[in-house]
Amino acid sequence: MEIIRPAGAGISADGARTVVALGFFDGMHRAHTALLARAAALARELGATPVVCSFGDAGIKPGVPRLLSEEEKLRRMAASGMARAYLLDFSAVRDLAPADFAQSVLLGGLNAVGAVCGYNFRFGRGGAGDAAALRALLAPAGCRTEILPAMTVGGVPVSASEIRAALEEGDAAAAGRLLGRPYSLSGRVLHGKALGRTIGIPTANLAFPCGRLVPAHGVYAVLCRLGDGGDPPGNGFLPGMANVGVRPTVEEGGAVNCETHLLCGDAGDLYGKELTVYFIRRLRGEIKFGSVDALHTQLLRDRNAAKECLLTWENGQN
Repeated sequence: MEIIRPAGAGISADGARTVVALGFFDGMHRAHTALLARAAALARELGATPVVCSFGDAGIKPGVPRLLSEEEKLRRMAASGMARAYLLDFSAVRDLAPADFAQSVLLGGLNAVGAVCGYNFRFGRGGAGDAAALRALLAPAGCRTEILPAMTVGGVPVSASEIRAALEEGDAAAAGRLLGRPYSLSGRVLHGKALGRTIGIPTANLAFPCGRLVPAHGVYAVLCRLGDGGDPPGNGFLPGMANVGVRPTVEEGGAVNCETHLLCGDAGDLYGKELTVYFIRRLRGEIKFGSVDALHTQLLRDRNAAKECLLTWENGQN
């Protein structure tokens, strides 16, 4: 997928007829995936190029934690069939009137013959334009606009805010149902203090990037994969348990990180390697124990609980 970052409000599809998927796509959850799939299908129907029109991280409201890095979001957009992603400069277009955005960005810039958005899409200065206004503004040019309705899973609306709320409460299972995949963290394995190895429970340590949502502290049953090779279920995923938190038993004032213990035995030296951790279910909250021995005893219990949890999850019972 080609990634284009227009300078200012200027944008050009270089003459190609496009079907434009519109939105922030924060988290690339089930509803986003459905929207991109519909845009790709409409593009095939109209003989046009499927593209995304969105914003980079600067478009996310200050203080709102991200569910995906920009790199991960773009990778998922590409996997959904998008040929190009236009990441607009939010500061350059936020003050455009809705009619100006429709004319200069979509019709004039992207040569749109189709547009797909969610029912709650807003655009233009102060969010003055909604999905119905978009359809009305594009219709005179013959541009076909499709508006996807709200999506729910188990009666819960599929939205980034619902996913954040679930993760902040430690309900990784609920977040996964809304995302359509387990919430994950990717990064290079860092050197830690190696305490886990001294008590027979070695861990691979990942840091949460600045601005990334940190799930509620505690111990989770997880699946892991070296590198980024898709989402579970599938081949090559390793079972594990992970602690998200600050290690209060062994450290005062520690930074929040993710310590993952693989349940399949020693996976070798992982330092410096790319690892993705998928949070399946929270087993318990983070606890400060009276001794390292007490911590070790609990970790053995956690390991058994994680094995049982992952077995039922993989059998479709979670």
